[in-house]
Amino acid sequence: MKLFVCGSRTITDKEWIYSKIEECIADNHFTDITLFNDNLQGVDSIAREWAESHNICIKNFPLSVPDSPHSLFYKRDDRMVQECDFMLNVWDGISSESFNDIITAEKNQKPYKLCLYTENQSYADAVNSTLQKHKKLLFSPLNARAIKNKFQSIVNQTLAKQIIEKTSSGTNIEPWWEEGHNPGSYFWVFPVRQTQDKTPDNWGGCKCYIEDQISIEEGVVEDYLYNQFLKPYFDNTIEYSCRVRTYDKEEISFDWYDYNLYTYETIRKMAAEMKLYSNQNSLTKKESDFYSTLADRLLLMMERNPDWDYITFEGP
Repeated sequence: MKLFVCGSRTITDKEWIYSKIEECIADNHFTDITLFNDNLQGVDSIAREWAESHNICIKNFPLSVPDSPHSLFYKRDDRMVQECDFMLNVWDGISSESFNDIITAEKNQKPYKLCLYTENQSYADAVNSTLQKHKKLLFSPLNARAIKNKFQSIVNQTLAKQIIEKTSSGTNIEPWWEEGHNPGSYFWVFPVRQTQDKTPDNWGGCKCYIEDQISIEEGVVEDYLYNQFLKPYFDNTIEYSCRVRTYDKEEISFDWYDYNLYTYETIRKMAAEMKLYSNQNSLTKKESDFYSTLADRLLLMMERNPDWDYITFEGP
């Protein structure tokens, strides 16, 4: 069995990835396994570690050109999908390269299993539903990134419908944000500036302009903002000198209990997308107003404070 285990470089949960590999093998009764591997960070390198620890044969697919252009990564993945017997794709719901592997598997009628790395079951359901109902999209002549953007738009529409259903049945909260600091289970959104100053007024090297903050209940963030905007726009290359905890670079991810920094440029893009998103017919008026007014408030926050570096969504 030639098994191609691939996935997003952002996923570093070794125990979880191991469990998904072993679950896949057990469910499909795979034997005499050869692991296809490119030894990239994240899922790929962890799959390699698993294979080595289990004395599994590994077939490498190295790139022939050092510092290869991104297109060669896609071509190499295409080859691994085409030559494997089965693909296990562990996806963060964002990375285009892993999404391209799904497209290639579908086009080559290759059996595969998708494991989405998320604790939000609604999001997982929306992704799987979109894959099942909109497979024609995967055969579009557009490139993988353009297809993924269209795919994500459909996922967001599906999420919106799910939220409406939950709200009408009384099992979901309605969205809102409020001015100022709510000390409860809220995310606090305000401008920050990273500094080398470690005095008490600059906690962890981060100067916070809390005078212009807004608060958003964490359940609202989870249902209405995280998968739609905060996760796709999250940038783990930003140096987190103002985070209380210390992370290895590859472990930096959205933190539900600490600072999450977004550049002003990113917030402008996010706000523009929120404005477009608020016009969906599937949204209730309250949901539409939530996205539209939040976008305006974020833009106003940056206009009032033009010399700050980031906007943080700080978890409770």
